[in-house]
Amino acid sequence: MSIYAAVRALAGGDELVERLVERERRNSAVYGYGTNAFLLSLVETLLEQAVAPSVICDVVEQVRVTIYAAGSNPVLLDEVPEVLDQLQGHRLLLVTRGDLAEQRRKVDSSGLAGRFDQVEILPDKEPRTYSRMLAKHGIEPSNFAMVGNSLVADILPAIEIGASAVLVPRPLGWAVEASSTTFEHPRFRTISKIAELPGALSELQRQA
Repeated sequence: MSIYAAVRALAGGDELVERLVERERRNSAVYGYGTNAFLLSLVETLLEQAVAPSVICDVVEQVRVTIYAAGSNPVLLDEVPEVLDQLQGHRLLLVTRGDLAEQRRKVDSSGLAGRFDQVEILPDKEPRTYSRMLAKHGIEPSNFAMVGNSLVADILPAIEIGASAVLVPRPLGWAVEASSTTFEHPRFRTISKIAELPGALSELQRQA
């Protein structure tokens, strides 16, 4: 169950979830990303809808527990460890965004940290932030490929700075960044499962 489905079940109604998503979108520049930012947006949305304070407390606590449980036991895509092992000849960076302690806990819980050369927890995924990260590691954008499940946060910023990108769509992505846009670019590929990643990267490398 997605966190939005949990909110819908606990607080009721698609309209409330739509209002929550819109408030998250507005608040991200102020609150940043992560569980605390989400819960603040949730509280504001429930207050706006005149939900009783006692109900708000119950909903927030149940949602918080749901988020924490998901973060403590992250569900990996099939074949992720095997694919990372296949890519060990490349320099691998795990790039995520949000609250530092929360994201670090998720990375540690995944058991994947040891398969990456570096872990970068960014405050946001704007093009300028990607550029600073690559400069920090001495990587030219033309030698970098971003792999992620968000067209908005992972793919478009990477393409903008001159890097390549591979999209691995997931049905339960963050609603704030949901996009129905069809995107095409010579430095972009979409794959249906993570096992296709080595082939997609090889194809991008050949055409570079």
